[in-house]
Amino acid sequence: MNFILKKTMRFFIIVVVLIFAFGKISQLSANKKYYAKNGIYVGLTFPHNTIGGDFDGVSFLTDGYDVALLPKVESNIGWGILLGMRGSQFAIELSYLISSHDITWLGAKGEADYSMAIFNTKYYFQSDKPIQPFIQCGIIFLPLLVVKDGYYNYHDDYITDARYTSTFGLNLGGGLSFYLHPLISIFGEIIYRGIIFDEVQNPTIEDEDSFWLQTIEELDVSGFNFNIGITFTFNIKAWNYQTGS
Repeated sequence: MNFILKKTMRFFIIVVVLIFAFGKISQLSANKKYYAKNGIYVGLTFPHNTIGGDFDGVSFLTDGYDVALLPKVESNIGWGILLGMRGSQFAIELSYLISSHDITWLGAKGEADYSMAIFNTKYYFQSDKPIQPFIQCGIIFLPLLVVKDGYYNYHDDYITDARYTSTFGLNLGGGLSFYLHPLISIFGEIIYRGIIFDEVQNPTIEDEDSFWLQTIEELDVSGFNFNIGITFTFNIKAWNYQTGS
């Protein structure tokens, strides 16, 4: 009986402590003033994209008939649009980025276009202040590098673009948002993009047998990049579900 009583008392004390702690946390959250407005936001971003790894400017892929070049790709600044939804400390965000790059292969010069869609989740620190550090984690969808005139078919003797692509990639990083106003922020971030191309596409040949060239081996183009940008939050009161936001 004493054993049961002791267990019951211990359980009761734990429950009381948890209720008290939860009440304190709720009170602090209710009293906290979040600086940034909650809601849907749009923005412009300017990514500095770097593509390296297996694209070394001397290598190529071949299956005996098709040849796809692996040029050296110069880093460049692109642009993008983004759409997100901000809570008190969390945000989800969808963005689309594009950039154009100069390329070289064995001294020959050319051009390439790079694009991707990214779904990110963000967590903000110091959310009651105008300057808010954040971390983020996301998924890259359909990253695509189009190398102009980078695909040659020896058997049929034609040249066209080489389209390097994959289905998914990884987007990890962190940065700093500076809110000029609760509705307007500028930000900068450092990003690690984990991207491995696993297909080369020939976009101009309708023959299904010629349309796809599977790469001999996966092409790793992972690396660090950085972005800057600006966001604007729509002041819709329905989204302001935190006191003081």
